Amino acid sequence: MTSSSTYEKLDVTNGDLTDLIDDIRLIKDNEELIHIWKAVKTQWDRNLTRDINEFQIGDEVVTQFKDNLTKKGVFYDAKVIKLNTKTVKIELTGEYKGWEYNVDPRYLTKK
Repeated sequence: MTSSSTYEKLDVTNGDLTDLIDDIRLIKDNEELIHIWKAVKTQWDRNLTRDINEFQIGDEVVTQFKDNLTKKGVFYDAKVIKLNTKTVKIELTGEYKGWEYNVDPRYLTKK
């Protein structure tokens, strides 16, 4: 796979991701898989850090929690109060004002 950009997405429609996964499945030696595991973990951590750094303390955000009864996403207004290594600490505003949660940045959107 040739990539013109480090951040270029894999083209799933043309099989890039499928080909990559198929190639990994062909590896039979766990010692070789360790290198892939470390590379994926390192990239995961980089992506997470990048996502967390999109927020600043005091940012107004919308967060999504899954409703246990309906299994649908419910959205709540919140404010960023702390940036952690792997999560963003938020305080809900509105109906549940004052409730605090550590949230994965995937579930946050800036207002």
